[in-house]
Amino acid sequence: MALEDPDAMLRGADELGRLTAQMHVALAAAFGSRRVSGQGWAVLHRALVDELSAGGALDAAQARRLVRPADALAGLADAGSAIRVHGDLHLGQVLRSEGRWYVLDFEGEPARPLEARRERSSALRDVAGMLRSFDYAAAVGGHGSEWRDRAVAAYLAGYRSVPAAAELAPSEPAWSTVLDAFVTDKALYELAYERANRPEWEWVPRSALARLAGES
Repeated sequence: MALEDPDAMLRGADELGRLTAQMHVALAAAFGSRRVSGQGWAVLHRALVDELSAGGALDAAQARRLVRPADALAGLADAGSAIRVHGDLHLGQVLRSEGRWYVLDFEGEPARPLEARRERSSALRDVAGMLRSFDYAAAVGGHGSEWRDRAVAAYLAGYRSVPAAAELAPSEPAWSTVLDAFVTDKALYELAYERANRPEWEWVPRSALARLAGES
């Protein structure tokens, strides 16, 4: 849908954001939640930066810039709630039928160990995955950055319109700090995945990481 009918995707992005928020509320109710600091998630982010640096995917300067979101995350005494999440939420994991969105495949990111996929995380990790998916759709479909930004804005507006989901996340400015860290984390994961499986697509996360690091 995002590739074949980008205008329809823009119209449905707000609703998709609300569905994501409602999914998180349901997961928290079913599996529980607990408030956490940002330290544990920051450790995982730094480990991914270190892994990509050691493998030659990032140079030292890039690594220093891309670890900054983890430093900011680590400084949060309250980073929101840790809940069971989808773990690999993107446009390929949702379907729209008869005017409604449906979420599929709760198995998590295929490149992560099974135990890691089961760990509770921030609801904003799923949000970050969808935001990165809009960037992929814009890049591959040739929709441009304006389309991406409009889709992101509509999706976030829909997500943040669900009060019960807001209770799972920290308030501003920590909300943006957590989201920025998970968006960067997702782009780093994508870089590792593309290098291993689809090197011809490596430019997509690289472009995003350059933007996130302030290089472009």
